[in-house]
Amino acid sequence: MNSVLSSILETGLVQCPDGQIVKSHSGITRQEGEFLQDIIDEAKPKLSLEIGLAYGVSSLFICDALARIPGARHIIVDPAQFDEEYWRGAGLHNLRAAGYGDMIEFYNLPSHIALPRLESDGRQIEFAFIDGAHLFDFVLVDFFCVDRILKVGGIVAFDDLWMPSVQRLCRYIVTNRSYKVFHHVSRSSSKEERVSWKRRLFQKAVSSSEAIRKIIRPEYAEPEIDFNLGGGNRCVAFRKEAADNRAWDFHRDF
Repeated sequence: MNSVLSSILETGLVQCPDGQIVKSHSGITRQEGEFLQDIIDEAKPKLSLEIGLAYGVSSLFICDALARIPGARHIIVDPAQFDEEYWRGAGLHNLRAAGYGDMIEFYNLPSHIALPRLESDGRQIEFAFIDGAHLFDFVLVDFFCVDRILKVGGIVAFDDLWMPSVQRLCRYIVTNRSYKVFHHVSRSSSKEERVSWKRRLFQKAVSSSEAIRKIIRPEYAEPEIDFNLGGGNRCVAFRKEAADNRAWDFHRDF
């Protein structure tokens, strides 16, 4: 582990470009960082992408793993990186201090502007980590744009699966797109993730009656655990199984 990342994890403090030391109030945990590194070690992407930089904690984990892949590069998109009320350029500063400046390609643009430009330039990625704005429409657009430049067999990961907007997007992905859950990391114990006997009884009743399935919400008919998206998971990664070949009118409730 590089010394900059190690220091942030141990102290909870980050350094800004002006030398000021501030408390880190945003960033993934060590467990989540190692989760991303395990994916990179397995997938070995030559070109990866990240939406959301903040203080650079996840980027440091990602670049730390990418450094083991000859010629690997990392694209980062974050329109708020230099906002004085938020990150004050600390994320880029930390990446450069860690020696990863030459590896990264940074876009100080909203993702809905930057990602179509990458597609227009013919760029294709093999791994993406989406951790930008968590409003449903924003995270949906992020996935849509990432999918268009993600190679078949590539991996896309999401943080904050506990948030309803991200949960809903992940349900859409597994019900409507050619993606399968690749890995996930939990923030709860296995006991907390177990479905109660009442829920199991309810699921059995629903599954045995098409009439019931038609009148209840999809998340009750097919709860997250059916898709390996248990509510205790903090991060989830999907593998793209095939190119988008849906019929023009295809839709499955999610």
